Amino acid sequence: MVDMIVKSWVSPKVELRKSSIHGEGLFAIEKIAKNEVIACKGGYLLETGDFNKLPDECKAAGLQVGDTIFLAPKSESEAKGVMIGINHSCSPNVGICGQIDTTAMRDIELGEELTGDYVVAYQNKYFNFMCNCVSKNCRSVVTSDDWKNPELQEKYKGYFSIYIQKKIIELESE
Repeated sequence: MVDMIVKSWVSPKVELRKSSIHGEGLFAIEKIAKNEVIACKGGYLLETGDFNKLPDECKAAGLQVGDTIFLAPKSESEAKGVMIGINHSCSPNVGICGQIDTTAMRDIELGEELTGDYVVAYQNKYFNFMCNCVSKNCRSVVTSDDWKNPELQEKYKGYFSIYIQKKIIELESE
């Protein structure tokens, strides 16, 4: 039996560095073109009950892909390999393409930190937090209901995960 190694793919055009936003962040070491794929999330598909039992480090590395389904590492030893390292910002430069790919929302310059607004991918209560991105558009508090905001829906149109995009369509049809 072969041991399975679970990790995310990250573009060779980026590297982890100390971030002024939070801990480490992903920075461009080459220019990145708009809509270029930067990362592809890895992990195990877990239902909510199993996800909720994970250590916080594993939850932080996870990605919600359905109402009750998450893509996440199962152990702390796998968390670093699954974590992509994109910090939250209310003025992001990356979003989601499809369900598990992270893509540039605009051209990204050499040395620029890659940031995403977590509203494009998360709807679970675990992802409520105080924001410290210090952008001029900072919401101060990021909630699991921010995807319902029509201004944010317009701002990030085309960069929501399929999961959140379906939630927006359901909301619009009510």
